[in-house]
Amino acid sequence: MRLPQLEHVCTLDVKLDPIKEIGHCRACSRRIIPIIGGAVTGP
Repeated sequence: MRLPQLEHVCTLDVKLDPIKEIGHCRACSRRIIPIIGGAVTGP
């Protein structure tokens, strides 16, 4: 059986806003990280 191979499909350049806390549950915090811009490039 052949193992899966990785293939580069794109490069992401992402601009993010600060993290926004939206709540807590028993074991974690809920957060949103808004994407405000960026670019996708590929081969």
